[in-house]
Amino acid sequence: MASKLTLSQLVKKVHSASQEELVELAEGMIRNSKEARAFASIRLRGEEGLLELASEAKAEIDKEMEMQFVKYKRRRIMGSKQSCFT
Repeated sequence: MASKLTLSQLVKKVHSASQEELVELAEGMIRNSKEARAFASIRLRGEEGLLELASEAKAEIDKEMEMQFVKYKRRRIMGSKQSCFT
């Protein structure tokens, strides 16, 4: 198994890479990493990208909280004293 490059080694390679190599690297990263896609979206779209990401995160949190609330209500109706976050 090949060893991973250190951060400083990666930075040196990025600085010495051609534009074509950098484009290929960026495309590969955003295709394979949700975090890289979010980062690129924010950097390229500015505030609009950040607001969209925040909106998506809020929707996920709202959905999870709603599911937990429904579980809590069901347990309460059934007389269970378990935590609603299990």
